[in-house]
Amino acid sequence: MKRLMLAAASLMLFVGSAEAIERYHMAQMSCEQIQSALKRDGKAILRSESKKVPGMMLYNTYVAERGMCGPMQAPTNRRIKAADGSCLVFQCVATGHSWMRP
Repeated sequence: MKRLMLAAASLMLFVGSAEAIERYHMAQMSCEQIQSALKRDGKAILRSESKKVPGMMLYNTYVAERGMCGPMQAPTNRRIKAADGSCLVFQCVATGHSWMRP
């Protein structure tokens, strides 16, 4: 019985830590709206259309604060295109220390 309770508690902890991440289209938002959304949500996936391939959408994860990137990621200042011009945000980028690299 104790094992079952422990397993159930572990599963609830694991499932409870899963969180949805909001997605926004950068071209439809002003810089102020993008920064407000990041501040409210903590992190978000911002999408934009590729300049090189028509119709292809590009996605990146951006965060409100430097400490919100995941393991093996580092925050980097990025200027993205918003509906009203350029917008400075933090983007989480992979560090060079990944076990997945060849």
